[in-house]
Amino acid sequence: MDQDRAQPRVYSKRRTMRDLKYKLTLKFLAAFAVVLVFFSVIVYFNIEHRLYTEAEETLQSHVQHEVSHLPHITLEGDSSHTEHGKSIYFRVSSEEGERLVNSFPSQYEQDPLAAISQRGNLVYQVDTQKDGLNYSVEAYYDVSGIHSYLGNLRKTLALTATLLIILSGPIGIFLTRLALRPFGKLSSTASRVTAGNLSYRFPTPEVNDEYGNLVNSFNALLDRLELAFSATSHFALHASHELRTPVSVISGHAEVALRKERPSESYIKTLETIYERSRKLESMLEQLLTLSDISLSPEASLSHFDGVQVIQEVINLESSHSKKKSKIDLIVEGSPLCYGNPELFRIIVRNLITNATKYSTEKINFRWDHLGPNVSLKVENDGKLNRSTDLEALLRPFERSQNPTSTPGHGLGLSIVQACVNRLRGTISLAHSPMGGLRVDLLLPQATSPTK
Repeated sequence: MDQDRAQPRVYSKRRTMRDLKYKLTLKFLAAFAVVLVFFSVIVYFNIEHRLYTEAEETLQSHVQHEVSHLPHITLEGDSSHTEHGKSIYFRVSSEEGERLVNSFPSQYEQDPLAAISQRGNLVYQVDTQKDGLNYSVEAYYDVSGIHSYLGNLRKTLALTATLLIILSGPIGIFLTRLALRPFGKLSSTASRVTAGNLSYRFPTPEVNDEYGNLVNSFNALLDRLELAFSATSHFALHASHELRTPVSVISGHAEVALRKERPSESYIKTLETIYERSRKLESMLEQLLTLSDISLSPEASLSHFDGVQVIQEVINLESSHSKKKSKIDLIVEGSPLCYGNPELFRIIVRNLITNATKYSTEKINFRWDHLGPNVSLKVENDGKLNRSTDLEALLRPFERSQNPTSTPGHGLGLSIVQACVNRLRGTISLAHSPMGGLRVDLLLPQATSPTK
């Protein structure tokens, strides 16, 4: 059954490649036909111009030759003895109107040159004087031979162009198929990539052409997909574990309490445990929703706000609610004003201070620096951070720097901070602080803002 379902997909890929092949071939034929027609037109008009130019020069040359023989002109100047055969005709008249030479065809014997010219022929007339006598030499070039030659040329060019276009069809299909063959293999190989086999990579070609760039782009995409799927699996695994623990505790205490009647003090203790675990579960779910909202929310709105004032408000709120009374020193350098998203900034500051408070012993340093085009935040504490701790792993959800039983929390604070920083197109880095704990460095670029 699965094999039958796979066949239409393979057929669809082949049909797509075939359609693309024919489309490219048609485009090639259209371009080739345009070039061929343009070339044929240029060739035709060049030959036509050359023939008419040579005919005019030949006509004038013969007329001048006949003029040089006046008054002893004979029928040696007749067109039957010219190099153009019977294309040139003469008519020589004396001053009295006597026709000394007349090789014009019978239908043109009495016609003026203007009438002959209107029929498309080339005409030429010279009035000259020899031995005191005036002569008029008239001649015309019969272009019927040129018209016949050009007609045959048009037919030849049209037939040749048609044959070349017809022959170029199979050639175009062959060349297109040859050019698309690597892409067809790429399409067939892409079917091997599945959600469970994201480690596959396409062989990198030696030549870095369009196909090579496409393969490199595919491999880079697979790298990102593999990383994203791995992070999603890691997140789902830890989320299920973190959620299962408080739910199991709540379910277990409720089950024990319902087995038999107990003293009121026992029920109160059980309810307190259930309440405590419920609050932790609620806190974790709230952080997960915050992380999801930040990652999936549309583009953040921007406005002017006092960043130092936001930091001070969060510090005051944390100091009043936290059971751990760590001293927080705020160091300000540069302007307190900035332009960005105040909601995301407040989330960043709240999670940084909450995280530093959890792991500090007595002191926390919070530094604001807005001397350049960017806002720099540095938060460090005097906690006891193991030097062998993988700092980059702390940015992943549910990763903790210490034993989860020794410090309350869910390991989501720095993940939320990183998500907010990414939305603001900033950077985050972790390092060991000289004070003994963790140091978090943030660099938030300032958006282009109107003058306040």
